[in-house]
Amino acid sequence: MRTDHLTYFVAVAQHGSIAAAAAALGRSRSTLSMALSALEDDLGTPLFVRDGNSLTLGPAGSAILDDCHRVLALLAGIRQRSQAATTDGPQTLCLGRDDVLPEAFWRGIIRDLQAHFPTLELSMRYTSTEDLVDLVAGGAVDLAYVVAHGRTRPPLGLQARVVARIGMTMVAHREAPLAQLTYVADDDLAGLPQVTYLDFQQQQPFSLAGLGQRRIALSSFELVRDAILDGFGWGLIPEPLRTPALAADLPVLAHDLARGWFPYFAYSRVPLGRGGTGLVAQAHQLVDQALRREGIAV
Repeated sequence: MRTDHLTYFVAVAQHGSIAAAAAALGRSRSTLSMALSALEDDLGTPLFVRDGNSLTLGPAGSAILDDCHRVLALLAGIRQRSQAATTDGPQTLCLGRDDVLPEAFWRGIIRDLQAHFPTLELSMRYTSTEDLVDLVAGGAVDLAYVVAHGRTRPPLGLQARVVARIGMTMVAHREAPLAQLTYVADDDLAGLPQVTYLDFQQQQPFSLAGLGQRRIALSSFELVRDAILDGFGWGLIPEPLRTPALAADLPVLAHDLARGWFPYFAYSRVPLGRGGTGLVAQAHQLVDQALRREGIAV
């Protein structure tokens, strides 16, 4: 009996289908299907009742589910204790980031880091670009990810690597008059407040000067996006926050400055090449892989 088969069985039980479990685990459906068949052959009994593409636990599956959870938890504990015994105490990492990427992205990074480094003591710090660069330079943050809007040359002794490009998109709520125009002029923008991002230094780095007389400045891009969704005005938001589910409600305005691109940097005090073996370099590789999955890596 293979432990990965137990992992797949638990995932299918949780998600109710092989397709959903495969997507959650990042595996192919055929891999899970073959593993599940092998486990049922090994146990000599079906574990699920099949109804089309959906699966519900059968009597045998219900009887062993808790035990499978216990076995997997025990194995995770064994791995954690064995890793702790071969290292000089717990590993620590302070990760810094801005909020141009969705919170769900960073929750995924936390899961990846915990899976790869079971003994890791992780802290994550959210602040603006300039603050994060200075915190990395001062040693308070090990690795930071920020969109560049001003300073791009790192301070002496700091490593900088462009890992993605972030689109900043001018949007308004779909029912706003601006969204109905086939061409939006500067004077049209003046009729509604510009909702802007306010960084920790009380600056509005992504506002458009001279466009609109009123501003609503908010401390995160997600607040900016949600204020625009509520119809408070128009503004620039990072394209990753304009998810497919929100695209219809946040149409891109037909303005000459409707789209712009900014580099997304990783900053650290150690080299971040793919061959790096230290904790910071390996953590960066996990973030880089996630950026590639999102389709925004350079």
